[in-house]
Amino acid sequence: MAKFSLIPRDMEFYDLFEQETANLVVAAEKLVDFFDNYENVEAKAKELKELEHRGDVITHEIIARVHRSFVTPIDREDITHLAHSLDDVMDFIEAAGRTACLYHIGIPTERARELARIVVKMARKLNEVVPRLRRRGGGTQRQSGENGQDRHDLFQCFHLPFLHLLMYDVRVPAWR
Repeated sequence: MAKFSLIPRDMEFYDLFEQETANLVVAAEKLVDFFDNYENVEAKAKELKELEHRGDVITHEIIARVHRSFVTPIDREDITHLAHSLDDVMDFIEAAGRTACLYHIGIPTERARELARIVVKMARKLNEVVPRLRRRGGGTQRQSGENGQDRHDLFQCFHLPFLHLLMYDVRVPAWR
């Protein structure tokens, strides 16, 4: 039996979120290429900036739709939070490329490459899960086991260097 609603809902939010996550995957893959093939870094950083700008346009459209829509398919605050969170990830991806150029990083570390690979893995997972929002709970929770391993990998890659500094009393030069 087909569902019928007297109040029209703006369902284009789902399309916009799918565009946002697809753009995120492209940017994350370019970030991996940026660090794995560290050449033409300024041109590659510019590509990341263009993808970040595209993501901003999508985010602004989502927020504008929230303000224009009388009834949204999911909670307004959830839509806004998801849009801003995806935008934050895109901003961090772009910032990684921009920062490498700005500080004239000679050779990226293996840790930077490893983090980029984790980011692309997470972006692909988001791109896989976001379309399930249309079905309201259509399997978005089933990914938690795999995400637990991804969080562990991220911890190992990101936090362990800081623990190493603390445990082995490595002297870090002070900024002057």
